[in-house]
Amino acid sequence: MATTRIDNNVGYVEEGGERKVACNYCSHVLSEGSGDGQDYLGSLARYEGPVSMAGPQVFADAFAYIDAKVVFRQYCCPNCFTAFFTEVVPEADEIRPL
Repeated sequence: MATTRIDNNVGYVEEGGERKVACNYCSHVLSEGSGDGQDYLGSLARYEGPVSMAGPQVFADAFAYIDAKVVFRQYCCPNCFTAFFTEVVPEADEIRPL
């Protein structure tokens, strides 16, 4: 388990005398712990699909608000698939952590 929490999903752990970032749910090491704690983002699993996957509270037809195709993205621990964060964004938007 994490020795120092970064947020609800990840924290720092000591492994082999080194500080690393790990999932708080399954203890899977996501990255080395140097920097601001955000260096793990590139190691997350990503799902991308239709906006309807975001839930019934999100309008699947975004063309009333934006002229670009919109997608649902979800970023998860690659080991236990706990969802760390989701976003509904224009498809052309840069994929945040990868």
